[in-house]
Amino acid sequence: AKSSTARDAAVGINSDFSCHALQNRVSPETETVFNDAFWESLGVVVNALDNVNARLYVDSRCVYYAKPLLESGTLGPKCNTQM
Repeated sequence: AKSSTARDAAVGINSDFSCHALQNRVSPETETVFNDAFWESLGVVVNALDNVNARLYVDSRCVYYAKPLLESGTLGPKCNTQM
């Protein structure tokens, strides 16, 4: 899967890098998996989602939980910043 391949490539570059490659659908229907504890445990979110609805959902969760997001999927490279 794409997430496992990306994780493996990142660890190959930096063996100290730590991440979890997830393959669950991300949407309001999976908030039992991606719950408050999940979002609050993250330092940064990196994704490469292949549909706009999922990308917009993750974007909204990152804004809500004040998490930095590096997005490189459907709409090309995007990010959230606030000064």
